[in-house]
Amino acid sequence: MQNTELRPLGAGEILDRAVTLFVRRFVPIVTVLAVVIVPLVILETIASPGSARVFDDFGKVMAAGSNRTASKQALDALTRDGQTSPLAYLVMFGGMLARLLMFSAAVAVIASAYAGESLAFAAGYQLALRRWGAQIVVALAYAALAVIAAIPLFIGAIVFALILSVVSVAGNPTSTGVVAILGALLFFAAVLALFGWLYMAYVLAAVAVVTERADVATAVGAGLRRAFGKPTRWRTLIAGLIAFAITFGGSLPTIGVAIGVSALLHLPVLYYAIAGAGSVLLEGLMTAFVVVYATDVRVRREGLDLVPQPSPA
Repeated sequence: MQNTELRPLGAGEILDRAVTLFVRRFVPIVTVLAVVIVPLVILETIASPGSARVFDDFGKVMAAGSNRTASKQALDALTRDGQTSPLAYLVMFGGMLARLLMFSAAVAVIASAYAGESLAFAAGYQLALRRWGAQIVVALAYAALAVIAAIPLFIGAIVFALILSVVSVAGNPTSTGVVAILGALLFFAAVLALFGWLYMAYVLAAVAVVTERADVATAVGAGLRRAFGKPTRWRTLIAGLIAFAITFGGSLPTIGVAIGVSALLHLPVLYYAIAGAGSVLLEGLMTAFVVVYATDVRVRREGLDLVPQPSPA
């Protein structure tokens, strides 16, 4: 994207720029992501060959009905295919570390493209390797913050369960049901808001590690300030909700198609192939979105290359 005008953007403009950026630089972005995701998908297929059959096994359990023999066979297959091997855990752990490296390289390539420049594949991964250690520590720091943030929610859920039990004893079923529904909605909204903010705080910090070469402490602090600071607090919540919508709105249909096609053709490997391709596309769009949003936050908070407005006549 040449001659990008850096100015405060609306939510729709941020999403529009992210999509445009992803489409225009599709090949280099997808290449940076695929070089990690494709090997990971292959390793996951080798480590958990039965996991793609779990959904088909579950369908057979439901279809067996009262047929005890068929039901037992389906349950045995579901149990066998649902087991996770030590190799699968190793692949999962290594995959998380590899994805942090991939994210840094993708941010470097996308941020350069957003600035109207071009960063080569090798240069992107060289920068990612230099920032990999800091990226891992930042991820661990925000994981710890997420655990701490979950404690009040957990306590609140216990208190609500106690209140609900009292209401169920003293009240009628209708009032109990109303209280349960309202409480569940409030709890869901609180979880969505809190972790939407925390997720965006994390990605703002992770982007800063790459684009600003920030050390761990600086990146963690910058992420928290930019996410929870007064000028951009509510915009960050909206951005977090958009990020969740993109993630779940893109992943659920992809998984559904992968399950359906692999079950229909009886080729479990297609599940991994379709899910892997969907993951590449979704990761590319999400990374473009967070890069554009992180730039917008810096424009708003720090006047980053802010285009001067003409003075009134």
